[in-house]
Amino acid sequence: MVPSTAVVEAAGQVLTTWSRIGWQPVERTRLVRSAARAGVPRVHAVDALELIAACGMATEREGIYNVTQGGRAVGEDLTAGVWLSLAMTLLSSGPLRAQAARLFSITDFRDGELVVSSSRAAELAPQATVILSWLGAPMDGWVVVPTELLPATLLVEPDSAPPDWVTERVRAGRRAEVYSVVRERLRNPGARVLHVSLERDNAGYDIEVSDGSGQRYVEVKASRSSRLAFHFTANEMAKAAKRPDAYEIQFWGELDLSKSPDQEFGELTARGYPRVLADPTALINQGRLVAIPTEYSVEESAAVPPIDPSAGR
Repeated sequence: MVPSTAVVEAAGQVLTTWSRIGWQPVERTRLVRSAARAGVPRVHAVDALELIAACGMATEREGIYNVTQGGRAVGEDLTAGVWLSLAMTLLSSGPLRAQAARLFSITDFRDGELVVSSSRAAELAPQATVILSWLGAPMDGWVVVPTELLPATLLVEPDSAPPDWVTERVRAGRRAEVYSVVRERLRNPGARVLHVSLERDNAGYDIEVSDGSGQRYVEVKASRSSRLAFHFTANEMAKAAKRPDAYEIQFWGELDLSKSPDQEFGELTARGYPRVLADPTALINQGRLVAIPTEYSVEESAAVPPIDPSAGR
């Protein structure tokens, strides 16, 4: 959880208080009382201690806090009136690193500095903006983002959670595949319907249907829009060209993830979905579907001298 701006500000005061009592291992309650006497609200002092530990400046066991070497160095800088090391530590580790990375993603370059507009910074990274304010007077209307933070904030293992738009696209695609599986089972009770894409993603199709008349290969496409448009990979195109008599695309449009699947399935089938495109390569060749190349596989040629990486631009 991202700490409040008040807790962020309290972290420096708690470390300064700790330095005054000698850096010895200390109980949480004693340190909180000492910080309260220095004007830090108790609730903020407790949360500030957790933030200090989360950023590697202290360790905690059974309510006893021990300062780390890095935490002690930060505290000594604070005692000397230097806030840079605390700012760097808070923004390059723990729960605030994501905010610092967010600021770097929207920086502009002005007068030799990386900057973000003050209003945008406060909107996207309020706690990080407070921390950066410790480092000196901001430019008029801009927050300066120190380049020293770049490696520590960006050169880290990416968040394993994908962006929301990726998650929703995957959900829509998987939901459409399930709709096609259900449709095939209802239409062909005696057929074997395999949801192939659950096991592998390189088959060139999502569903394989086998019955007495042979096999069909179904590639499922999903869209929030009613417009018939989708991405068709080179692998899918090759499979469709190899088995034109057995390959089809089932297009489910107007998907709404806020609806339950059982409700939506009935509504979409009543509206005529899926749109079934049998032999899509023939439809492309006839001009009824328009295929636009959108990506290329690129590799270095063996027929010419290797590219000199030092040449640059």
